[in-house]
Order: sequence, then C-alpha cells, then structure tokens
Amino acid sequence: MRAGIARITSVLLFAPWDARLIQHLFLLPMLLVSFWASLRVQWRPLWIALPLQLILGSAFAAMAYPALILANTILGRGNLHEPLLVAHL
Repeated sequence: MRAGIARITSVLLFAPWDARLIQHLFLLPMLLVSFWASLRVQWRPLWIALPLQLILGSAFAAMAYPALILANTILGRGNLHEPLLVAHL
C-alpha cells in the first residue's frame, strides 16, 4: 500500500513497523481484558448485553490511536501529525 500511495503523495501515511509493534504490545493486555469482560457479560438478556458489548468493542477500538501516539513518543518520534517525507528510490 505504501508503494502505491507514494506515487500520489510524499507524506508518510503509515506508522513505522517498530511503532506498530509497540502499539500492538500495548493493545494485547487491553484485548485480553475486553475478551474477559465480554465473556462475563455474556448474551443474556440481549437488551442489557448488546449495549455493554458495543461499549466494550468501541472502547477497545478507541484505544488504538492513543496507543500509537504513546508508541511514537516512546520511540522519540514525537507527533504523528508532523509531515515525514518518504525517500523516493
């Protein structure tokens, strides 16, 4: 995907592999807690369980970007919104 987008823009649209690795390391414990909480909620009765399951899924999905920002901060790259130029070969 990066090679195809490089023809259109020189702005780096994807985070580097090491930042993504750290992001996934941060998200793994949160994923396990979400799985555990989902199993505790179960699906009975549906009118109570459905909103709780949606809240769990939305909360986990919302953690992805802050985890990536934290990973970039730990790696010393600063803000993701700073334009990073891609070297053209």
